[in-house]
Amino acid sequence: MAQALGRAVHVDEVFAQTHVRKGTNEFVDERSRKTHEEFSTRLSQVRSEHGSAPTPDDASNADDDIRRTQCWVDVVGGKKKGRLYGAGQLASNYTASRGGTLKHQPSSSSTPSADKAIERLTQLLEQRDQENRALKEQYTDLRDEFSSFKSLVMRALPQTSDTPSTVPPTQPRPSPSPAVPHPPRSVQPTPVQPTPIQPSTDEQDDEDTSEDFVKF
Repeated sequence: MAQALGRAVHVDEVFAQTHVRKGTNEFVDERSRKTHEEFSTRLSQVRSEHGSAPTPDDASNADDDIRRTQCWVDVVGGKKKGRLYGAGQLASNYTASRGGTLKHQPSSSSTPSADKAIERLTQLLEQRDQENRALKEQYTDLRDEFSSFKSLVMRALPQTSDTPSTVPPTQPRPSPSPAVPHPPRSVQPTPVQPTPIQPSTDEQDDEDTSEDFVKF
């Protein structure tokens, strides 16, 4: 597009090229249409305030380029996460200048900046890789320490704690069977034998004495 125009491309021109359907000249969505309309209104106001318009003078064109870019930035709300809405790859060609405005840098002068940016990104990636490796090592150490601690705790616990205690179910007691009545037994009388009475010693002596007296 820059080769076709023979000059640097403005951000609003890139936006119109990428957000307008070919053949219908309609914007792809409502946001695109409103953004371009607000930009056109804003640019007309700024140019009328400064009494400026694009001229063959390089200085005047440079000033108008700054105003044109700043109008677009004001409308879209500035860069967000390093990106400028509607600018695409051209966002890297706009750098901050005095007064907080964005100034367009020619593509020829952006090559050294791109090289520095690539070098800086490479350094950041290497630094990020080192940090990730350090975090991975710390995670491995913590995991090993946790495993060792868990092993110590498991050894300290009683073995019975590992297996759940089982209580045998209570067996129901058998109900007592009803008592069977027995017929009464007949009791036979026991015969009583008379006990012979033995005479006492005194009586025996008396009997002996009486016999002696008779004999006398």
